Amino acid sequence: MVSGEGGEPAATPTGLRIEELAETTGISVRNIRVYQERGLLPPPRRKGRVAWYSQRHVSRLRLIAGMLERGYTFALIEELLVAAGRGLRVQDLLAPTAGEDPASIDPVTGTVDEIAETLGLGTVDSELTDRVVALGALRPAGPEDTGATEATDTDPGTEAAETAEDGGADRYTVTRPDMLAAAGALVDAGIPLSAQLALAEQVRGAVDQVADGFVSLVADHYFGRAEDPPEDVPPVPGPAEVGRLADLIAGLRPQANRVLELLLAEAMDRRIDRALALAATRFGGASGHPADPEVTG
Repeated sequence: MVSGEGGEPAATPTGLRIEELAETTGISVRNIRVYQERGLLPPPRRKGRVAWYSQRHVSRLRLIAGMLERGYTFALIEELLVAAGRGLRVQDLLAPTAGEDPASIDPVTGTVDEIAETLGLGTVDSELTDRVVALGALRPAGPEDTGATEATDTDPGTEAAETAEDGGADRYTVTRPDMLAAAGALVDAGIPLSAQLALAEQVRGAVDQVADGFVSLVADHYFGRAEDPPEDVPPVPGPAEVGRLADLIAGLRPQANRVLELLLAEAMDRRIDRALALAATRFGGASGHPADPEVTG
């Protein structure tokens, strides 16, 4: 067995066997297998009958050991790491209530302050309001919103007085309650709305580019590109081609959603692993052999 710095086994291009992983991390083979069975470790790569572990597994095990040393219970570690490994779909994260269809939620109308208080968004100034409107989560209220749910329970007899008190503040209707409910949950966790909006704006721009790419796959093939000279534009499709084109367009959205979900999941795994590796060093488990209490169960 080849040794690396500090006498630890050096990972080969293939990786580490479970015995080498145990020696590197100071965690028993038995505990490694228990962690794996409980979903705290990602599955190893198998080549034949041999399981090969990578630096990802080293970082995860050192994180677990460091958290145990800090006094975290094994049950809590298991809950956190299994959740990180399993993850949730984007639509699950945005759902305001488990099992509730966002489209079925009644629109909410009120002043910005009322909406912010109802959804837990914190202080929302005019600049943030404009950005939320630009993202499509709010719109100025109109006559069609007379039946919308008020952001606060208002007595009709005092509505005029309250409007006078707030200086006739503009009223808005929440058009994406799912998005703003998720934003409120993150604000409650300490993440400012301004930071969330910056990310949402960045994501929206990137998603627009991706959508353009997917649509162009079909549109450029059947209709030609805008810059194509007339002689290069494809002929008008016949009835049979139109039917095939309709089927292709109908299947484009779910195909694009699947591709994006897979790529996002892979990217999230990579980022979570990097964050966990950083956490492992900060928990003090990045060097030496931390304590390795036996896990029961």
